Amino acid sequence: VQKTQKNFEEAHDDVFEKWSKIEAKEKVIKRVEQFKKKIGQDNFIKTADKLQFDNQITELVNKEALIKRGLSKEFVDKLFNASKDTILELDDEQIYYLVKVKSDKKIVFEKEEYDDFKNNIRNKFGIDNLEQLIYVMKKEFPIKINIKFANSFIKTLE
Repeated sequence: VQKTQKNFEEAHDDVFEKWSKIEAKEKVIKRVEQFKKKIGQDNFIKTADKLQFDNQITELVNKEALIKRGLSKEFVDKLFNASKDTILELDDEQIYYLVKVKSDKKIVFEKEEYDDFKNNIRNKFGIDNLEQLIYVMKKEFPIKINIKFANSFIKTLE
C-alpha cells in the first residue's frame, strides 16, 4: 500500500493538536515558575490556593497507593528518600506534580513489639481453635467432656 499525503483538514488537525500541547505545556511551565517565585513569600498550601492549583495534604502515604495513582516508581522512591521540606517535581504528560515532603519520619521495625504481637495472635487463635475442637467433639461424639477440666486447660494456655 502506497502512502498518501494528508489532505488539508487532516494536516491542520495534526498541527493544531501538536501546537495546542506545546501551548498548554508553556502555560503550565509559566504557572510553575510563578509558584516557585511565590513559595518564598508564603507557605506551600497558601501559595497553591492563591494560584488555584489543585492540592491536597496527605498524612500517611504508602508507596503502593502512590504508584496505583499513576506516579512512577522512580518518583515515589525519590519522594520516600527525600528530606523534610524538599519540593519535588514530576512533569507527567497529563499532570505537573509539585510535592512538598512534610515529614521524613521513617517507620522503624521493632522486633520485640512484633514478637509480642505475633505471640498474642498465636495464643488467641490457638485458644479459639481449641474451643472449636471441643465444640465439634461434643456434637460429633456421644461422649461427655469434663468442661471444668477443659476450661482450666484453656486458662493455662492464656
